[in-house]
Amino acid sequence: MPQLLTPLELQSAIIRDPLRVSSDTTVIDAIAQMSGLPAGCDGLGKSPCPSKPTTVQGTDDRPRAPSSCVLVVEARQVIGILTERDVVRLSAQPRLLDCLMIREVMAHPVITLCESGFTDVDAAVTLLQQHQIRHLPILDDHGCLTGLVTYASLHQAHTHSHLPAELGKRSPPEARLRESKPSDLRADHSNCNQAEAKAKAEGLPAEGVRLELKVLEHILDNILAGYWDWDIPNHQEYLSPGFKQMFGYADHELPNSPDSWQNLIFPEDLAKVLVCFDRHVQSRGKIPFYNEVRYRHRDGSTVWVICTGQTIEWDTEGNPVRMIGCHIDISDRKRAEAALIRSEAQLKHLVSYSPVVIFSCQPHGDYRATFISDNVEALLGWKAQDFLADSEFWVNHLHPEDAEGGLAGLASLFTDDFYAHEYRLRKGDDTYCWCFAQLRLMRDEAGNPLEMLGYLIDISDRKQSEKHLRQVSTRLDLAVKLVD
Repeated sequence: MPQLLTPLELQSAIIRDPLRVSSDTTVIDAIAQMSGLPAGCDGLGKSPCPSKPTTVQGTDDRPRAPSSCVLVVEARQVIGILTERDVVRLSAQPRLLDCLMIREVMAHPVITLCESGFTDVDAAVTLLQQHQIRHLPILDDHGCLTGLVTYASLHQAHTHSHLPAELGKRSPPEARLRESKPSDLRADHSNCNQAEAKAKAEGLPAEGVRLELKVLEHILDNILAGYWDWDIPNHQEYLSPGFKQMFGYADHELPNSPDSWQNLIFPEDLAKVLVCFDRHVQSRGKIPFYNEVRYRHRDGSTVWVICTGQTIEWDTEGNPVRMIGCHIDISDRKRAEAALIRSEAQLKHLVSYSPVVIFSCQPHGDYRATFISDNVEALLGWKAQDFLADSEFWVNHLHPEDAEGGLAGLASLFTDDFYAHEYRLRKGDDTYCWCFAQLRLMRDEAGNPLEMLGYLIDISDRKQSEKHLRQVSTRLDLAVKLVD
């Protein structure tokens, strides 16, 4: 049965002044504003990227309450959203956030609800649960932003309904992640089971509660892969079950200690990690802690991971106290990279010893070469870079007698998608080489020219043989005439 609210209560569930920015806002500035800092401040009171001014819509420099999301708005239209979940995911990437624009990382399109359709709580809760989101922008009949609904705002408004109290009491999982201690995280699984049992015992609708309880687990072991939380002074480190499973171990088989991962990592990579950690600490967290390292799996195989983290707590003397981060398995990517390197090496070897020169060109403008194989130097005495640096290089080295016909015939490539011709090209020693070239025009799905691919070979010997054959044939004809 729909959970009823009076019109006044429904209106009170809508946050009328949600945090919003324009698409040219930097990510670091958006994060600062989500933390309650004024626009244009990175936490140190200065703009993180002065060359790119930040436009904040509907805000001023007055401090405001922290927000679990920021809406990206242009002309009152919601075009994207950045949530605390997204911020957590971004922390696992090596990209610097100082000058990264929010439009490059925002989630879009955004699930929204028209205010005229917001007639009961279930309309909002259904969308939140169906799309597994925590923020639901509210629009007017013209598609313009009028506010925001969250689980917390619904609970605050619905004081006389049967909406599970746990939805309001439970703070957003990402907020818990920031405020938790390693011991809190270790207790999450048992707490989740207890809360769900309590909901069932009290006859509360369990679906919404269950969704809330699972979000944190997804962040720890799915979104963040192997999550870790390091209590540096006490030499304790919470390692999530997903972290341990990445290397073939059950949760109880590895102690929550820095020694666990340090015994599994390759020794040469451990040294690199410790150097990176020292740089991170010396810079007070400004230098990212990011490494791609190897671990030894339980079965003896190698696991490549991205290890990234951030110090989030310091003591009064500037020493790191708490650091959080994650490990992301990139073994498949590393295997693909290794296979690609091998393939490229094999192709380069084959091309280097092949008499065929491979090339590609732009299909418009000056038809500039975009690639030419290095073996062109053995054939013509010119380096590949000579062709790539000068779009007129090929034309300028055509034999004068072949230039006009070769260029005119190129037009057939755009009607037949294929063109073949013979011409003479001046070599590095100022002699001419007869070449045979074939080109094929590559098109995109819409039929537009995409690239010209081709190859050329030296046919000087064939041309010399043809010339000699003509000379012999001429002499033979002359001899026959003399006999007659």
